[in-house]
Parts: sequence; C-alpha cells; structure tokens
Amino acid sequence: PVYALAECSGQLVSGSYDNTIKVWDPSTWICQQTLQGHTDFVMALAECSGQLVSGSYDNTIKVWDPSTWICQQTLEGHTDWVNALVECSGQLVSGSDDSTIKVWDPSTWICQ
Repeated sequence: PVYALAECSGQLVSGSYDNTIKVWDPSTWICQQTLQGHTDFVMALAECSGQLVSGSYDNTIKVWDPSTWICQQTLEGHTDWVNALVECSGQLVSGSDDSTIKVWDPSTWICQ
C-alpha cells in the first residue's frame, strides 16, 4: 500500500509499505526513481526548505536532495514511528507514535 503522497520540486513522491519512496513524473505518471534508505514503512512525506523529508516506522526522518534524490541526513530523536511531517513557519514539524511533536531547524536539522 501507499501511505503518503507529497509534491517536491514539481514531482509527485509516494511513500510505501515496501520501505521505499517513488518519484513520479506528473506529465506521464511514470516512476522516474525509487529511493531506498528506510528500514521500515514510509508513513509521511513533506517538502521543507526545498528538500524532501520522509518519516518512517523505523523511527527516523530522512532528508533527500531533490536535485540528486540522494539522502543527505538522517534525523533521530523519536522513539517510535514517525507518522506526520509538515513545514510550518520555516521549520519542520514531526509527529510520532511516541506521543511527541518535534520541531527541527532546516538550516542545521537539529531538534529545537
């Protein structure tokens, strides 16, 4: 199943049960690339400060560069599944099954 959808740099991205993120060309709806890195379901996707961020059942958030689709950083801090991501007031906000919301500074990716 597909758990998450987002737009990033003019592309559609989807997060799935197979632990991957797929990048789709919206003019053809053909998958252009499959991103691997999470070790469990990808549950949340968002664009933040021009980067793609993904949240997973592996308790991490990954930051992807949309010009290369290479993972730039893995954010750790949640102790359970990361279910929600949104950019708010220039910050990344994540929600988790650990009953916390965390705020991350996208200039450093440090939790505030």
